[in-house]
Amino acid sequence: MKTVLIIDPDLGFVFWLGRVLGDAGLQALPAKGFSEATALLSQLHMEIDLLVVNPFLAGAAGFVDTLRCSQPNLKVLGVLEKEQQVGPIQNADTIVRKPLQVDRFAGALWVRTIEQILVRHFAA
Repeated sequence: MKTVLIIDPDLGFVFWLGRVLGDAGLQALPAKGFSEATALLSQLHMEIDLLVVNPFLAGAAGFVDTLRCSQPNLKVLGVLEKEQQVGPIQNADTIVRKPLQVDRFAGALWVRTIEQILVRHFAA
């Protein structure tokens, strides 16, 4: 089972995505911030396959760099708010925008996107 760590201060989004991924057979670990995510990973003593995070959150680049030191195969999905501009983001493998509506259709798109990232990762 692939494990996805989701970090975002928008807990509605975090838990919605966690539920969607869980329904798709992925293990989702929700966190509202980096300290909570660090404590969770330390407590569970596990590696993750994918990190879903807004790359513009304060401390995101350092968190990703630290996590990649211990987990070099980690993939990072950068999630942007609707008003954030896409620019050169060095710490994310793929960038997407948060859905405007959290419904079944949006959930299916997210699952497909995440499965494609994981398949590319493990096929390489």
